[in-house]
Amino acid sequence: MMLDEAISRSGMPAPPAESDDAELPFPLDPPAVVELGSAGIGGVVWCTGFAADFSWLAPELLDGDGRPGHTEGATELPGVWCTGLRWLSHRTSGNFHGFPKDAARIADAVAARLH
Repeated sequence: MMLDEAISRSGMPAPPAESDDAELPFPLDPPAVVELGSAGIGGVVWCTGFAADFSWLAPELLDGDGRPGHTEGATELPGVWCTGLRWLSHRTSGNFHGFPKDAARIADAVAARLH
């Protein structure tokens, strides 16, 4: 809204805003309990934070900028995927509104690999 007001005050011509799915509310319905063993889940890596440190990853997993190299979350190393990274596949990949789309796609890829 502030940007719209500034553009209006300046008299600059500007196209109307385009709709963006990232601005829509995202319904959350997380499970209350996850039984890892009965779900066939043998391992989970949970990472959170605001400052990324990928120094612990194998060098072959990193790109020239020291970030995980991937194609929409799939790394060059079979069985290793990334999610939650900025611009993993779209603008909101790295936040709570966007990462579920990537996570669902990657979960499907992991399941396909396991079956």
